[in-house]
This record gives sequence, structure tokens and C-alpha cells, in this order.
Amino acid sequence: MKIKRVIYILVGVISTICGIFGIFLPILPTTPFLLLSIWCFSRSSVKLEKFVRNNKYFGKYIDDYYKGEGISLNSKRISITVLWLGITFSNFILLENHYIQAMLTFIAIFVTVHILGNPTREYNKNESCSAEGKASLSQN
Repeated sequence: MKIKRVIYILVGVISTICGIFGIFLPILPTTPFLLLSIWCFSRSSVKLEKFVRNNKYFGKYIDDYYKGEGISLNSKRISITVLWLGITFSNFILLENHYIQAMLTFIAIFVTVHILGNPTREYNKNESCSAEGKASLSQN
């Protein structure tokens, strides 16, 4: 039983790190990694699960996503804008391989469709715009 717990914690920590990197890397999805970490931590460590769920930058958005409450319109706009700015920069400045450029473009299209396909939740006036902007990147 102890080995199983360690494996859950290890996978949870790795997925949390990947999720955090996904905030800054448009092609790496944040939300699925953080949902995986919550799932792993719920089976291994209440303390680590609370860390992810109560994080001031992305905890509320993960809970809203997890509960199916949707993504705010502002978060969708920011997420899609950052995604496409990153893909455009990568394709036209950093990359020369047309196959990789095409792959990144198709991934960005699917991520955009996924974001737009989620329910849109109304903006809550109690939310901080700056916190929403930072956390919206996690919706990639």
C-alpha cells in the first residue's frame, strides 16, 4: 500500500510541475495536468490536494472546471490570445520545420475548440482581474 501512495504522490507532483509550466508554455495544457494531480493527491495526500485546490493563482479555476461551472469569457479571451500569440511567434520566428509548424497549428486549433466548447461562466465582480488573467493561462 505504501508503494502505491508514493507512486500517486510522484505522479501528482510531476503533473503539478507540468501544469505550472503550462501556464507559461502555450502548447502545454495546464488544466488536465492539474486535474490529474488532484486525482492522484486525493488518493495519497490530503495536504497536497489542498495545496493544488487552494492555490491562489489557479485553484478556483481548477475547481470551477472540475465542477463543470465553466470558464469566464475573459479567461477564454486571454487564453486563446496567449495561445495564438505563442504559436504564431513559434511558427514564424523560432521554427523552420514546416511539419512541426503544422503540428503546432493543429494542436492550437484543437485547444481553441476545447476552450470554446467549455461552458462560459458569468464574470463574478468579486474576482480580481489580475488573478483571473494569470489563472486564465492555465486553461490552455
